[in-house]
Amino acid sequence: MQIRSKSRTKRKETLMSMFETATIAIQIITLLAVLIASWAALRNLKLIAHEHHLAVLAHEQNHEWNRRIATQDALAALRSINLDSLNKEFGFANQRTSIPLKTINEKFLDKPELQNSCHKLLNFYEGLASGVHLGIYDELTVKINRRGAIERDFAKFREYIEHRRDLISSTLFIEIEKLINKWRDETINQSTRNVTGKLL
Repeated sequence: MQIRSKSRTKRKETLMSMFETATIAIQIITLLAVLIASWAALRNLKLIAHEHHLAVLAHEQNHEWNRRIATQDALAALRSINLDSLNKEFGFANQRTSIPLKTINEKFLDKPELQNSCHKLLNFYEGLASGVHLGIYDELTVKINRRGAIERDFAKFREYIEHRRDLISSTLFIEIEKLINKWRDETINQSTRNVTGKLL
């Protein structure tokens, strides 16, 4: 009986040992499977993050391109303003200094359409400047295309603008002035940027 008992104990130990070994082997295999799956998931997450980054860059570049196109379209609207009448009456194109308020008021009284053209021009510039400050229009495009004209036209009508500010609002055409002051504070070498469409 003792022999049978020893034999059963030995068999139990062997079975237990085989069972434990199998359990440990299964746990090791499971752990390896989890590690491999985790590595694959991490790799996929990195790929997704990279693709997301590329998509964001493409979207930003597309948005920037659309801003430039919108700015070009806005600049084209200047053609609808009758600058010829302003030029004819004030020597507008050649004028570099502020036109006296008395001269402006006399011309506006004589020809009200001149005042309308002047207001359209100043409102156009104010809209551009506001669009630049709000990020709707591309500042560099405006700067390259209209900086000189905006600064000269604002200087020409400076006395009239100050007069209108006294009558209506101290913030009248303030966005133009802020943009001009910003440009004056910047250095000339800040007029370059990355090429659109080039993925980093």
